[in-house]
Amino acid sequence: MAFNFNPDNNGTVLGRLARDPKIFTNSDGSKSVNFVVMADRGYKDDQGKDVADAVPVTAFVRSQTDINVTPFVNIHKGDLVRVNTTIRVGKPYQKNGETIYPGPEIAVEYIKNLEPKSVTQGRLAERLRKAEQENQNLQGQGQQEKAPAAQPAAAAASTAPAQAAENSYDDPPF
Repeated sequence: MAFNFNPDNNGTVLGRLARDPKIFTNSDGSKSVNFVVMADRGYKDDQGKDVADAVPVTAFVRSQTDINVTPFVNIHKGDLVRVNTTIRVGKPYQKNGETIYPGPEIAVEYIKNLEPKSVTQGRLAERLRKAEQENQNLQGQGQQEKAPAAQPAAAAASTAPAQAAENSYDDPPF
């Protein structure tokens, strides 16, 4: 994958995703992908817990690129990733007669999933299974409140987790 490399403005963030990426469509048809990487500081606090920083990063996907062929559809909460970044600052703009200077953001230049696909897909399937089980429990509680004697036996049975789409982890240009 080719990307612009500026040795004077780059960094690497290594850590686990704090949440699933959020994808937004911009007015020009391009996409912005926002996610947070929990980067370990390498030491423990007074209570013996690891200290980590929540690093918000943003990726920009051209309007010509199908978002479904980017690596961002294959990463999820808990995945271990390495993100090569640059710092970017938006152009100043006018608001109510005042010049606004946007703050810097950490822009993704390259992302690599550091775990096997089987591990990440297993973690995702487990999350989906737990969410389905919680949903069934909530539905079962709602039915108990309405009619105590009418709790279906199916509410206690677990269903198979939805299978995520089989996508390659190759890193296409974005």
